[in-house]
Amino acid sequence: MALLPKRNLIEELVERGEIPQIDRPYIGYSSLGGSCQRRIWLNFRWAYERTIPKRINRIFERGFWAEERIVKDLNSAGMTVSGEQYELVDETGHLMGHTDGIVTGIPGDEETPHLLEIKTMNDKRFKQYIKDGLKLSNPQYWVQIQLYMGCLNIDKCLFIVENKDNEHRDYQMYDFDPEVYLRYKDVGFQILTSENAPNKIGSSIWHECKMCDAFKYCHKDQYTAANCRTCSFANIEMEGKWSCDKLNKILSVDEQRVGCDEYEKSEVYK
Repeated sequence: MALLPKRNLIEELVERGEIPQIDRPYIGYSSLGGSCQRRIWLNFRWAYERTIPKRINRIFERGFWAEERIVKDLNSAGMTVSGEQYELVDETGHLMGHTDGIVTGIPGDEETPHLLEIKTMNDKRFKQYIKDGLKLSNPQYWVQIQLYMGCLNIDKCLFIVENKDNEHRDYQMYDFDPEVYLRYKDVGFQILTSENAPNKIGSSIWHECKMCDAFKYCHKDQYTAANCRTCSFANIEMEGKWSCDKLNKILSVDEQRVGCDEYEKSEVYK
């Protein structure tokens, strides 16, 4: 007779359910270096509902705590960190990023302001980063710091990675690459203005697709979320705004999330 595993009722109670993700109203600069532009396009248009397990949410929260601690440590060491969560916005108002800070007083280059970017990684990813460097091990982070430096007109970045498994940190300096900055500014604009979703990067068995929160939408025919951004009457406007042809008005972000009785799914969505 097969032996069934014992149930952990405490674990079941605490870990039950998933946490809904509130979609950002803008395209994040931090996303533009990712391999799938389709996912960025869909997320910006709130095409599907997203949830994450409580375990993953705890990982995100741990990253926020690490940022606070590292900033405190830099200040205690005689450097000055300012501009935490400084908002960077492009000319359309729809592409945006938030810095971890601007740091000055770096030994040997005290007067030069440096972009501060802080990340946490598990031991496997941390070792890969140490071995290959940022550009090869995580192109998405590489593009993110280039976009931030370009927006801030800063030529240097202090990039700090904390190993979540053993608390070891790595401190590296990276220079601004204007070619990368301009290329991915254009990528962001193309995603923003594209009338149709970019192509899928793989089939349902492709490893990146299987790990993506858009998997059910792209490969399993999950329904399209009903909100103003998936409605045929919606238009993208300058200054980060959306408008409605049916109601003839500019829509607030809260109005966009709720939608109205006149909703009509746009043909560009499934």
